[in-house]
Amino acid sequence: MSLLLFSIAAVLSQQTVASLLGHVGFINVTSKLGVITGVQVDLDTLNHTVYRGKADVFLGIPYAQPPTGINRFQLPQPISAWTTPLNATAYSTKCPQAEQDLASGPDLVEDENCLYMNIYRPTGTLANSTLPVMIWLFGGGFTGGSLIEYSPTEGIITNLVSRGVIVVTINYRLGIFGFFTTYTDAFPSNLGLRDQVAAFKWVRSNIDSFGGDPTKVTIFGESAGACSVSMHTVSPLSKGTFDQGIIESGALAGLRQYCLQPSSNIGAPDNANLIIAKQLCQLSDLEWQKKSFDGLSSCLRPMSWQTIMNITKTLNLSAGPGIDGPGGFLPDNPENLVKSRQNIPMIIGANRDEGATGILFDLLRGASALAYNEQSFHAAINDSGIADQTGGQSMKDVVLPLLDLSYRQSACPMPLSSNDSSTWIHTISEVISDIYTRSVALREAKLWRDASNNSQVYLYNFEYSGDAIKFYVPGFQPNPVIHTEELSYVFIWEAFSFFDLNNVTASDRAMINFMGTMWTNFAKYGDPTPNSVRSALPFKWLPFDATNNYLSINNDTIEMKANYYPKADQIFNQIIPNIVEKVQQSALTPTPTTESTHAATTSSAVTYVSSFLTLIFSIAIVFSRIPF
Repeated sequence: MSLLLFSIAAVLSQQTVASLLGHVGFINVTSKLGVITGVQVDLDTLNHTVYRGKADVFLGIPYAQPPTGINRFQLPQPISAWTTPLNATAYSTKCPQAEQDLASGPDLVEDENCLYMNIYRPTGTLANSTLPVMIWLFGGGFTGGSLIEYSPTEGIITNLVSRGVIVVTINYRLGIFGFFTTYTDAFPSNLGLRDQVAAFKWVRSNIDSFGGDPTKVTIFGESAGACSVSMHTVSPLSKGTFDQGIIESGALAGLRQYCLQPSSNIGAPDNANLIIAKQLCQLSDLEWQKKSFDGLSSCLRPMSWQTIMNITKTLNLSAGPGIDGPGGFLPDNPENLVKSRQNIPMIIGANRDEGATGILFDLLRGASALAYNEQSFHAAINDSGIADQTGGQSMKDVVLPLLDLSYRQSACPMPLSSNDSSTWIHTISEVISDIYTRSVALREAKLWRDASNNSQVYLYNFEYSGDAIKFYVPGFQPNPVIHTEELSYVFIWEAFSFFDLNNVTASDRAMINFMGTMWTNFAKYGDPTPNSVRSALPFKWLPFDATNNYLSINNDTIEMKANYYPKADQIFNQIIPNIVEKVQQSALTPTPTTESTHAATTSSAVTYVSSFLTLIFSIAIVFSRIPF
């Protein structure tokens, strides 16, 4: 691959070395692929109130050939060596993506040539230093984000690199470019995830040149990045490319598998990929059935990436990760794949009020807080897809009343009234948090503990509501701790402009220090509170056990607790899955018509649920005494 293409990409970027705070010089590293020129950064020269530390920063290193031309919609191809020094002093491009609302970070140029990584190491690191390595996978629903958008350089240096680790951030293909597939070699599946694997392999092969230990690699991510980490732990294609992981607010496990796009699963009815192919290139059903894709290739490969993006945006439909069958990245249902995954140390967790995130953004876009009511509650449950995920319309007749009973009728201190908008907001947040993150985090931890017999799993609940984060959601006092909020304390990220560096208090600084210490301790030792540093900490983060124990990280204390969200566990990991299993068993007997199928399935579900009603009502009474 010509170095010229990489130089052009650097020129295209709006970010230059001059934009790096604390730039004091340049540094060369000789890798197996050639010399790489990076930037020396000293944040201490800024006298900043928060940022500190020294690092060598290498920006825009290609880890695969550009996925353009004949490489578009193809597996990532290995990068070739270069003969002149690679200029790694400027931010790279970001991959083509859907527009992101309210996201913050440098304004990177969008381009299809985007498979780059950044490497940050402590200043003075030698080639034989063998420092632990942390590879960051950004979130954004597999449709947006970049290698710096949620992880600013200054925060990485201050809170991670300064603690003695090397941090790698990567781009990977998104949306249609990362996940459109025909499940054939013509258009392979799950390319965005395979890009990540290519980056992991690059790190395994080359990080020793930067002073990193290729046998001590932690992958960590949030939201879609957390989903990615979870998927890599079960994918046979990722095996042996990393050594441990951190999952922040997202995992494969659980009833509502939001990490996957069901319409992207191989053999799915109304397959999203078929619809996209029809819209972009008028592919016929017959061509899809016969796997005849020469015409599709001739149509898509010469089309500009901007045209492809513009058309797919109008469809309101995107390709996403899916089960892709034998030989694929996810060859089977994830809960079958967990039985053979590698047993490695893991941190798993979520934030207390993830379900309030959508409400906050709706309010910021002009929605009225007074408009939240019973209809909003039912709409939120419908929009979550939980009923569809568990069996379609027939299950809605069962799931919705069950959730209504569990969350609305059992609300503290009495059932909700129709005009109590603040309490409706809180209740909606609770049910969505339980569906999307609480039940999922617990299910993931249980699978590691039980199916994988893993004694090195650490579960957390992030509950800290900081002084530097400013927004207001009715029904919460203090403010809710929403999706992505922990990133402000890992990366000192400005969190959609909510996190104000000018208002960081001593308590916020302590939380920043805590999160940086826990994450880097884990990267170093596979244990966030190892005995070697135990004397400096007021607590011991114990591995996840049969009590469903977790580390509660809140404003008052940091302590171990038992019984992580029992309500979410009972409803979404036990009761509803049992109902679904019974309904699926009853559906094995054929019925003559669609109407009778629906009636029979619903009847079976209702009959099965009736045996639970007394139990559920008792559970609801117990839950009503559990503080939110």
